[in-house]
Amino acid sequence: MDRPALAVLAAALLAPAPSRAGDAAPAPSAPSARGAAPLSVTPPPRATPAPPKPADPAKKGDDPQKPPPPRGTVLEDVTGTVHGVDRRAHRIEIDTASGRVALTLDRNTLVYGPRGLVTPLDVQPGATVRAGRNADFLAYWIAVRAADPAAASAPGGGASGKSGPPPEREGGAAGAAP
Repeated sequence: MDRPALAVLAAALLAPAPSRAGDAAPAPSAPSARGAAPLSVTPPPRATPAPPKPADPAKKGDDPQKPPPPRGTVLEDVTGTVHGVDRRAHRIEIDTASGRVALTLDRNTLVYGPRGLVTPLDVQPGATVRAGRNADFLAYWIAVRAADPAAASAPGGGASGKSGPPPEREGGAAGAAP
């Protein structure tokens, strides 16, 4: 073997092996007419990502450099008793431990009853509810909690003071929807 061919072979053997099919290094060209060895082109080394910074146990809270989330993504819970429902204005007022909160409803607000999905018409004043709202006080969901059995057995809560199914209505069949 002549020297230029030996140089090409040595460059090919010493070149780093490609890690992926698309990263193949260009093949060395044949020696020129003058017999000079071709230049071997090797790809630059890949940058490795910096290791993550260890968490500072003394630092509590969010990173000050991190921007706050968009307003539409903030979701907070509201729990309390329904004070009033305005179906024309699509608003519901809830009395909470920290004061009265007014939430707006839209067509995407989900309302859950004790047995599944219901409509906003099923939310009545005096009902205990839990709601998820965004920063603009738009309710994403409202869960109407089941009535407390102790309240039904309170004076005036039931026909005989016993807990059980509600009394039948006049002219209605047993188990009919109210």
